Amino acid sequence: MKRPKQQATPIKTQMGTWARSDGEKAATFADHLQKVFEPPPSNDHSVDNEIDKYLSSPNQLCLPLKHVTLYELSREIRKLKEGKCPGYDLVDATLLKQLPKKKVYYSFLLSLMHA
Repeated sequence: MKRPKQQATPIKTQMGTWARSDGEKAATFADHLQKVFEPPPSNDHSVDNEIDKYLSSPNQLCLPLKHVTLYELSREIRKLKEGKCPGYDLVDATLLKQLPKKKVYYSFLLSLMHA
């Protein structure tokens, strides 16, 4: 037996008509959110320009990396659990744990991280 299809209720647009298709609903909802979350007017245009520049810059959500010491790096490598999926760089815990324990290799990793 088929389950009855649940109908989503239509949304009223700004012009007073009903938005029935998914595209019309999305556009109506986007217009509503744009009005609701519009910042209050500002008299300081330099601040507005700085905010616009920051928001349009790439990687705005990436915070600067904290300086890591050699000891912290080696401790974190020791704590890694093997068998976990590698990150986006495809470097897994097994590879990092198999590195020789010489300072040269960890220093190289640190220089990559701080670059």
